[in-house]
Amino acid sequence: MIIKIYKNDNAKGAALITALLFVVLSVSISTILFMIMQVELGFADLMISGDRVQNSLKYVESEAIALLNRRNSKNTNKISNNDANQKIINNYRFRSQIIDYVKVSGKLEIQSGKFNINYLYDRELCNKQPNQTSTNTDSDEAKNVTKKEVIKEIFTNILMMLESSSDSENFDFITPEQANKIIYNIQSWMCSADSPLGESMKGLYLSSKEDEKSQWPYRSAAQKLIGISELKLIKGISEGMYRSLIEYVGVWPTSKSINNVTFDVRFLSPAVFAAILEEDVNSAKSKLDNLSQIKTSSEKKKAILKLIESSGIYKDQKQKLTIIKGLFGIEKKLHYILYSEAIQGRFNITAYSMLSFTNNANVEWRSFGVL
Repeated sequence: MIIKIYKNDNAKGAALITALLFVVLSVSISTILFMIMQVELGFADLMISGDRVQNSLKYVESEAIALLNRRNSKNTNKISNNDANQKIINNYRFRSQIIDYVKVSGKLEIQSGKFNINYLYDRELCNKQPNQTSTNTDSDEAKNVTKKEVIKEIFTNILMMLESSSDSENFDFITPEQANKIIYNIQSWMCSADSPLGESMKGLYLSSKEDEKSQWPYRSAAQKLIGISELKLIKGISEGMYRSLIEYVGVWPTSKSINNVTFDVRFLSPAVFAAILEEDVNSAKSKLDNLSQIKTSSEKKKAILKLIESSGIYKDQKQKLTIIKGLFGIEKKLHYILYSEAIQGRFNITAYSMLSFTNNANVEWRSFGVL
């Protein structure tokens, strides 16, 4: 009898252990399924939130385009060159509003008159072998200055006047040598993949791999820049430098000819003017502000050129002065950048839309990205 009871206790113990194992297994499976479901729900929530944010940002972009169209001349259906109209547009802020649970706001700025990064494109450099260097001496370059060198010098001066706008990262003032390296990296970024320099640059940039090129076309090297945020991908440009630089430069399509470089006198950037006068931005801004009462673009151009000539910087560099004077004019197209911010839950995105308008008020080109 005692043995029988002992056997029954064994059976009961085994059954209890088996039952417990089933319970543990069921709980584990349920937990895993629940976690998978939570992940799936999380993905779905992210997709929905992402769509809401994107749609909200597109709404702000549409509102910006509508504003630009309203400011165009209604009678001629052309872009308004009226300074009063453009002053209203520049730094125009769209009121903060809630769209589909997303808080959005925006600020519109004129890019025309800034330094277009694509002005640095150099076809001859792309076709040189990487180890091939210029044989010109300093005296030769001084005597035979080219438009290409003047453009590089202006951008060099812009880089050297940068100050860090990032609280988390500070950098020292950039030297001419460092500026030359950064310019070289930007230029090589724009070289086509089948050019000698473009071929040698493979593997140096994030987007040089073929799979990344196909997946992220807006990040591809081997072409001119199509978005301001591409600068972050170029070697030598740190986050702090990038944050400072985007205040002074712009990006929009250009032709391959360097002869089409134009700094629009109607909206001339103080940074560009400072780089040409080789002085600080505040001083250059003050001089441009003094010209704000001039009514016509032709008169404003004359006044700007007079300031450059009277500065005496290019007194002994007549060829360079002639080239610089030829850089000022009026662009046939106007270029804008819209900064928009969207906040929804865990999302807090600052994006940009770059818009180029033709003279008949049509949006000819647009680019969208995240800062």
